[in-house]
Amino acid sequence: VTQIDLPNARSGVLGLEQILQGIDGLEFTHLSSRDVVRHEIVQRIVNAYERSAPGV
Repeated sequence: VTQIDLPNARSGVLGLEQILQGIDGLEFTHLSSRDVVRHEIVQRIVNAYERSAPGV
């Protein structure tokens, strides 16, 4: 998760997958910049975020 706009960067999404793993019928999909189809400038912004936070 690279884009959190909440105070102190606290988000319930960060631990969500770990908490909910094992629930039948629930799956998670992880996307990267290769999955984003937007205006070219938005793609550049997404790429910049990925470069600044590798492994996130």
